[in-house]
Amino acid sequence: NNNSNNNSSNSSSLPTTIKPLDDTPTVKFDLPPESIYSSAIIIPFGASTEEYRSVSRGCIAMLVVLPHWVLVFFNMFAQGAFIYFISEQFIFPSKFASNGMEQQCTSPVLLQLSGLLVFSGVIFADLVETLRMMMFIILFPSARQHQPLTLEKVVAHNKQHQQSQQLQQQKQQNQQQQLEGENQNESGFQFETDDELAIVSGMRWWYKLLVFVIFLLPKLALAGALLYFGALFIVRSNTNQDLILNTLSVTFIIEIDEILFRATSPSFIKRVLQRLPKLPRSRNTPFTKMLGGIELLFGPYINVAVLATVSLLFQHYLC
Repeated sequence: NNNSNNNSSNSSSLPTTIKPLDDTPTVKFDLPPESIYSSAIIIPFGASTEEYRSVSRGCIAMLVVLPHWVLVFFNMFAQGAFIYFISEQFIFPSKFASNGMEQQCTSPVLLQLSGLLVFSGVIFADLVETLRMMMFIILFPSARQHQPLTLEKVVAHNKQHQQSQQLQQQKQQNQQQQLEGENQNESGFQFETDDELAIVSGMRWWYKLLVFVIFLLPKLALAGALLYFGALFIVRSNTNQDLILNTLSVTFIIEIDEILFRATSPSFIKRVLQRLPKLPRSRNTPFTKMLGGIELLFGPYINVAVLATVSLLFQHYLC
């Protein structure tokens, strides 16, 4: 009896390990955790309808929401102003002729392509981020009335969970006092438990439309305008040094929203966005598995091919 008890205790105390690279690749959509757009979209769900209708609590809720919305519109204004300044020298070339501004490509082709490749990669990442945000809003549960953001813990029924389910049950019998997330493997790698969060509250349809109209569509338009005029700004630089500086300048413009978020957002908001679940809730639907497999096998090749093609086309048609 003692031997059997010892064996059972030893087997139940075995370290729980995971192999993340053996999991099934899936594609999910989320809000980027370091963007003022994400905070502006989610922050209004921190209070209920009754709290918004209350004078005191409503004022407090608006004091929390308002700065994030103001920062989004300030970001749009700043990016738009920079883009207009860059485009002005190409729309009104005579205005800048006295300053020695060239209207032809004088830098080496290889340097032009290098600058275009880096810049196109940054813009491409921003466009993909915006599209993922759009899919997140579309897949977000709908509701007929305003609901505070509510999450619940659910068990992720993935392949690894099924394989280690028996071992997990034995561990829980003897380690109930252990906090979630403190399990570590022998190498000290800390991993999350099989419990994950899911969104159970909803978003009204008109709010989804509002987010598209005043946040996401302008974000797409600014990125598209910056892609064209930024490419012109790079390839038509006067000197090699100007080309490098211009590449850094247009790259900085697209990252203003992230800079504003890191500089102004409270740490509490950052933690909330980091814990926000991805959508769709189901892990292993055929569609997400197919997209995950394509992204894993061919994603890097497709991305490099797209960036190289865009850079070559810009260099060819703008010079």
